[in-house]
Amino acid sequence: MDQSQIIGITGAFGSGKSTASDFFSSKGYIHITLSKFLEEEARRRDLPIIRSTLQDIGNEFREQHGSGILAVKALEYIRMKEIKNAVIDGIRNIGEIEALLKHNNFLLIGIVANRLIRFERLKNLEKREKLTQEIFDKLDMRDLGF
Repeated sequence: MDQSQIIGITGAFGSGKSTASDFFSSKGYIHITLSKFLEEEARRRDLPIIRSTLQDIGNEFREQHGSGILAVKALEYIRMKEIKNAVIDGIRNIGEIEALLKHNNFLLIGIVANRLIRFERLKNLEKREKLTQEIFDKLDMRDLGF
């Protein structure tokens, strides 16, 4: 795994992380989202896969296993699947960055987008829950730690 290239992408939800990840996927990188591990746990618990549920599970994982746990899970997945080049989408905190920086060939990309643009991108997306401005604001503030 030490020879593999890992690109990490961070940014608020709706900022364009998935679009950037799709670009790297088109270049042969395997796309891994950190929320994948949260979604798997939500399914295991028979919980709805909505952003607030995933935030709750993520907070629980971090309390139990440390702030870098999702990055550690991604690195284990890369190692287990023997993935040469990966793009990891959804990096949210310093603990995750610190875990990934232990890999010899890691690059972090941060994407910033205006909140209004992010809401417009997400409000009709049928990925998780239907977003209103109020729900978006609440989830966005929670993502920021408020």
